[in-house]
Amino acid sequence: EQMGFKNIFAFDFVPNMIKYANEIAKNKGSKIQFKILDASNLAIYENDKFDYLIYLQQVLCFINNEELFINAIKEAYRITKKEGIIIFSFLDFDSRIFNYPLSLLISIIRKLRKEGISKQHLPWLKVNNKFNWKLFNKNQAVTYWVKRDHIISLLKEIGFSIIEAQNANQITKQIGKKRIGMLYIVCKK
Repeated sequence: EQMGFKNIFAFDFVPNMIKYANEIAKNKGSKIQFKILDASNLAIYENDKFDYLIYLQQVLCFINNEELFINAIKEAYRITKKEGIIIFSFLDFDSRIFNYPLSLLISIIRKLRKEGISKQHLPWLKVNNKFNWKLFNKNQAVTYWVKRDHIISLLKEIGFSIIEAQNANQITKQIGKKRIGMLYIVCKK
C-alpha cells in the first residue's frame, strides 16, 4: 500500500491475526481489506481477480493435510488473472540435513500408531523458542516440507509457469552450493 498498490486484500486462517491486522489498518488509515479465510477455499474471490499474489512466511506449509495444501495452490491459480504473478515461499526439505533421519523416525512412529500423514509433515522442533520435548507425541503441530522438484512439478501441473526458484542463501548470494533456508518460487499464470 505504501508503494502505491491499491485494492489490496489479505487473509488469514486465525481470527486473532485478522483482528490485530484490522486494528493496525484502522490506526494507520489503511484501506487493506482483511478477511478470515482458509487458503484452500477462497470461494469469496471470483476467478481471475488478482494481478499479484504473495504467499510468504511459508504459510501454506502450515496446512497439515496434503490435499488441502494442493487445493490452496489451485485456489491461488484460480484467483490470479492471466499473466498475473505469484510469489510463494516454502520450507525446503533438503535445506536441513536432519530432516531425513527425523522423517524416517517420525514415519516409523506414525506407522506403528496407524497415522496416515506424509513423511514430509514434520513436527515442530521448537515451541515458544524452546525445544519441543513432545515432538514424538501423537497429534503434534506439523509443517509440510516440500521437495524442490516435486513442488515445481506440482505448480507446473496446476498451470503455473516458473519464472524463478531459489533458496534464501541463493538470493542473498551467500557462499556455498548447498541449499539453505526457505525456497522462494516466482510463478506466472
